[in-house]
Amino acid sequence: MNILFIVKSTDTENVTDVIRMTSAFLMEEGTSVKIWFLGASLRSAEVRELITDHIYDLLEAGAEVYVCKSKAIPFKEDLPSGLKHSTINYLTYLITDWATPGSGHVITI
Repeated sequence: MNILFIVKSTDTENVTDVIRMTSAFLMEEGTSVKIWFLGASLRSAEVRELITDHIYDLLEAGAEVYVCKSKAIPFKEDLPSGLKHSTINYLTYLITDWATPGSGHVITI
């Protein structure tokens, strides 16, 4: 399963809640999942730091985590090991590959 988080909000409490609920769901279900982060709010240092803090929970829950990285979204290079970088072109390809029902979910935060 693929989950794409489009991060539009700079409300860190809202972002935290969504990531925590996702981690809890993954730990309960034991589902293999790839999680993608994309969105303009990733330009906010506060949101990037928050996501970085919670990535460990997602990795521990068994998820593969990807962050779409561009010059406009300058994530630190010292991100947790296991975190993967993606380009928007590759992500667009993946989204178009989610035509099969249930293969992907898009969640806007």
